[in-house]
Amino acid sequence: MNVTIRDLANWLKSFDDIAVFGHRAPDGDACGSCVAVTLALRALGKRACVCLPDGVPEYLRFLPGQECVVADANAPFVPQCALSVDVSAPDMLGDNRALFESCPQRAVLDHHESNPHFGQINHVEPNRAACGEIALLLIEAMGAPLSKDMAACLFAAVSSDTGNFNYSNTTAETFEAAAACVRAGADVDEITGRIY
Repeated sequence: MNVTIRDLANWLKSFDDIAVFGHRAPDGDACGSCVAVTLALRALGKRACVCLPDGVPEYLRFLPGQECVVADANAPFVPQCALSVDVSAPDMLGDNRALFESCPQRAVLDHHESNPHFGQINHVEPNRAACGEIALLLIEAMGAPLSKDMAACLFAAVSSDTGNFNYSNTTAETFEAAAACVRAGADVDEITGRIY
């Protein structure tokens, strides 16, 4: 079932012990979006972590929020709710697929047109250049203030999936998301220099 971003936000806020899952060989969009959403959940008082197959790649380890990330299915608590972020299909969860599927409550947040809607609830927007754009909307819908750390992660996410705003998938909404991140304190010079 595809739901609105507001419905997904309300659904997430009704749970604690939430694991956020990214795809194997994570890139800037997966890492940045997952960490930003997890920081927002923690700001709302939720116990939350990021499960990333292979962990955060070396070139992205400058991003804030690294303490949220576990590299394998060894979550620091038993998750009751799972949110897949920027994962186009279940097999892209890698070694974390079994943990995702063991969670009683499962949702998907994604921007890939090929996504088979493998959550119990799903919010998929194929017209978005990066999942970071949708993650920003989710954070806003949950009512979490956009912190500087969240903004840095989301700027990295949006920049990564648009080739630093050079790809044809870049839209006005992409620039609006980036602007929101800059207003919240994302350091464009540092992020761009570290990634590119």
